[in-house]
Amino acid sequence: MKKKIALGLVLLITVVFIFSLNRFIVTEPSPSSLKVGGPCSFKKFRGKCTILTVEPDGGVRFKFTPTEPLDLRGTFLKNEEDVTNDIYTGTVRYLLESFNNKPTITQQDLNAHNVKKGAVFDCEIEIITDGTCSPINFNFFE
Repeated sequence: MKKKIALGLVLLITVVFIFSLNRFIVTEPSPSSLKVGGPCSFKKFRGKCTILTVEPDGGVRFKFTPTEPLDLRGTFLKNEEDVTNDIYTGTVRYLLESFNNKPTITQQDLNAHNVKKGAVFDCEIEIITDGTCSPINFNFFE
């Protein structure tokens, strides 16, 4: 009889313990409660983008140099070097869409807009301050 009571008591304590743990378990928020996409807010800074490489597959690597002070308060970046020391990647298509919104890019387009190693473009970096959009975006200007 004592064994049955002890076993029942152990079982009861175990069940109470498991249910009490439930309030300490961290669960993921439901997909409907997650903030995804816009609206987003950005800080924008003008600068120069220098093309480092243009790959045969259309990839472009470039470096951003600001032409104005970077006030990064409210962004995820801590100091100006976080922006200026990075090498950014993109595509020729994206870069040229800033210029002419054409669906396909030809070698003639690359030549016409001087997209080659060492070319320098006026550009603008957008750094997210609110929302869940891409944290850094670029706009290129002719």
